[in-house]
Amino acid sequence: MTTTNPNPSKYSRKTATIYIVLIGLIIYLLFQLRDAKNGQTSELSQLQIQISKQSETQNKLKIELNNTQKELGEYLPYKAIILSASLRDSIYSLLPFKFGESAMIMPDSTPVVINSVSIFGNATDYSLKYVVRTKKGEYLQISPSELRK
Repeated sequence: MTTTNPNPSKYSRKTATIYIVLIGLIIYLLFQLRDAKNGQTSELSQLQIQISKQSETQNKLKIELNNTQKELGEYLPYKAIILSASLRDSIYSLLPFKFGESAMIMPDSTPVVINSVSIFGNATDYSLKYVVRTKKGEYLQISPSELRK
């Protein structure tokens, strides 16, 4: 007695179809993996180019910073004077009269020219007066309230 498989071709067709689908899926996944790897490589190269450009820019900025620090280092001993002059100039810009401007002393309308500003004071009190020059060449200290244009 011999046993024979009733449908040998049907069983082998299912197996062959499964194998073909699996092989096709594996090939598709391999292509997807290759494309992803190529994309990763191109993005990595772009990032490396950006890093090198930023490194060059950083080096240029470091050189410029060092040069600027050397130049400004000469002025470091004068920092307090520079800040004081800056504060003085910002205060002068707020005053109603500018240097060289003509004005009159209120009580007797004596014409004067603004020469400078004297600021006196301490931590709790201050005084501001204009130093003016009269026609006679005298220098007087006048408060801003006593002057008009």
